[in-house]
Amino acid sequence: MEDTLQTPQSLSRRALRLMRLTTGIRMLLLFALFCAARAGLCALELPTAGTVVLCVGAGYCLLDFLLLPRLRYRRYRYLLAQDRLEISEGVLFQKRTVVPVDRIHQIEISSGPLDRLCRLARVEVTTAGGTAVLGFLEEEQAAAVAEGLHTRLKTRLSRPGEADDV
Repeated sequence: MEDTLQTPQSLSRRALRLMRLTTGIRMLLLFALFCAARAGLCALELPTAGTVVLCVGAGYCLLDFLLLPRLRYRRYRYLLAQDRLEISEGVLFQKRTVVPVDRIHQIEISSGPLDRLCRLARVEVTTAGGTAVLGFLEEEQAAAVAEGLHTRLKTRLSRPGEADDV
C-alpha cells in the first residue's frame, strides 16, 4: 500500500493567541508568588533581598511571556499520514509522538474554556499505551483530523491481514 504522506502541518494564528493567553496567566500566578516571596523577605527585615527576588522574577516572567509562546508556536507540527499520526512539539526539548492508526481505540475532540474563547479544540487519541493529544487546532480542523483518523482506521481494519492484533 502506498503511503500518502502530507507535509507536516503548522498551526493557525489563533493557536499563538491561546499560547500567549495561557502563558500570560501562568506568568501572572508566578509573579504573584515572587511578590509573596518579597513580602516574606521584607517581613524578615531583608528588603534588599526581597527587591532582588522581585526584580529577577519580573524579568523572568517578562522574558518567558515574550519568548515562550512564539517559540512553542514555531516548533509545534503535526502530520496525518495514511498509517500514523505524528505530533512534534517542544521548545528546549523536542518531543515527537507517533501513533499508529491501527492501534487507536478512541478519538475524542475536546475544548476547555480558553480553547473555546479562541475557537480552538484538541484531538485526543487513545491507544492501549496511553493518550496522545493534538492541541491548538481550529474547531473545523480538529473535526477534519478526527474524521480523517476515523476513516483511515475503518479502511485499515476492513482489509484482512492489514491490522493484525498482537
